[in-house]
This record gives sequence, C-alpha cells and structure tokens, in this order.
Amino acid sequence: MGEGRGLSVTVRRRRLALRLTQREAAVRADVSLATWQSVERAGAEAADFQDLTLARVAHGLGIALPTLLDEVAAAERPVAAVGPAAHEAVAEVAAIAAEVRSALLRLAAVSEETFHLVAGQTIEATDRFLQVFGDGTAGTRAGEPTDRN
Repeated sequence: MGEGRGLSVTVRRRRLALRLTQREAAVRADVSLATWQSVERAGAEAADFQDLTLARVAHGLGIALPTLLDEVAAAERPVAAVGPAAHEAVAEVAAIAAEVRSALLRLAAVSEETFHLVAGQTIEATDRFLQVFGDGTAGTRAGEPTDRN
C-alpha cells in the first residue's frame, strides 16, 4: 500500500474525530494499547496486521472493516494535479470543510445529543473530502494531515 501513511492517518483522524484517547480507543477495539499505537505509528501498513486486529480497530472506530480499508486506500492515492482555478476552489472548499468540522466539534461540547443527530455524516463527508483532495496545496497527498486538519 505505498508509503503506509493511509492506515495511520485514517485511524488517527477517525479517533480524534471521536474525541478518544489512544487508550480509550484500544479498550473499545479490545486490543492492547501497544497494538493501537502500532496501528497509528507512521509508516504502518494494513498488511502489517492480522485481519482480526484491523477488524477490531475498525469496530473501535465505529465503522466496518471494508470502510476502514476503503478510507486507507483513498488516503494512499496521490491527489491529481489541478490547474490554478481548480486548485483555488479545492483550497476554499477544504477550508470550509475544516471550519464546519471544527464547529461540529464545538457543538459536541455544548450538546452531545444534537451533535450525534447532525454531526456524524457531516464529519465523515468532510473527512472524506480532505482525504481525497487534501487542503488544495500542491503536492499534498490525500489523507496527509494539513494545517487545517
């Protein structure tokens, strides 16, 4: 799977969106803290782990294993080069997506019930956009953390 950034970035991003510590995520996934940390370690690849471990990690993140693997694959794909106008538009949408995501996380602090009603799919959509397009910066690899994430 290329450089192996997809797994660690995807798992970390999802865990942070759930506002979990590594320890809490490991408990939810029924894996050791050391195993969770190995999954999040830069350069970790899905092929480095047994399917059962990846399935548990996905479960700990509240998603199915195929969804996790699809997101990892998307994060591994380099973003296609775009012209200046498209580059600017992607950067603008990425900034808006990051702002929406941030506002939803603030909403969670105020009303967790409301947050759960509206935020789950919105955060997933903004994360997917950022995974596919990065922040619109030339040379950004899909799924790689940016200043806006």
